[in-house]
Amino acid sequence: MSREAKFIDCGRSEQAQSVYDYESFGWELSDAQADRIIMSRETQNPVYPELVRFQERYEALQNEINLKNAEFAKNKKPVRVNGWVLAALFILLILPFVVYMLVYGLKNKKYKAVEKKHLDETSVLTAEKIRIAKESRETFFSRQNLKALYNKNDKDDTELIFESAEIAGADNDPPGSDLK
Repeated sequence: MSREAKFIDCGRSEQAQSVYDYESFGWELSDAQADRIIMSRETQNPVYPELVRFQERYEALQNEINLKNAEFAKNKKPVRVNGWVLAALFILLILPFVVYMLVYGLKNKKYKAVEKKHLDETSVLTAEKIRIAKESRETFFSRQNLKALYNKNDKDDTELIFESAEIAGADNDPPGSDLK
C-alpha cells in the first residue's frame, strides 16, 4: 500500500479544526508539533480520485476566503476620538465638531457597507466549504467504501480458498460420497 504525506503549517489553536477537516479527505494524523501537523493517507483507496477532487475544491475555497480576509483587513474601522477631545472641540470650535461628526458618520457608513459585503461573501464561501467537507466525509465513510476497505484487509487465505470453492460449485461432501 502506498501512502502520501502532507505537512500543514498552522497554530496550536487551529490544529484540531485542520485535523478534522483533512480527515474528511482520507488523511490520518501522523504527528502534531507546535506549529505543524503531519498527515498521511492511502493512495490505493477506491474513492481516492474523488477525495483529491473534493480536497482541491476545498483548498481553493479556503484560499479565496484568506484573500477576502486579507482584503478586508486593509479597511480599518474609524477610531473614536477621546471624550475630552470632543468636549474641547465643541467648546472651542463648533464648526470642526460638526465637520468631524459628518466625516466620522460617512466613514462609518462606508465601513459598515464594506463589512456587510465581506460577511455576505465569506459566509457563502464558508457554507460551500463546509458542504464540500461534509460530502467528502460522507463519501469517505460510506458503507460501500468501508466495506471495500474491510473486505480487502480482513480476508485471509483460508477464507479466499473456501469462497473460490463455493463459486466453482464445490460442495462440502467428502470425496467419493456421490458414488452411491
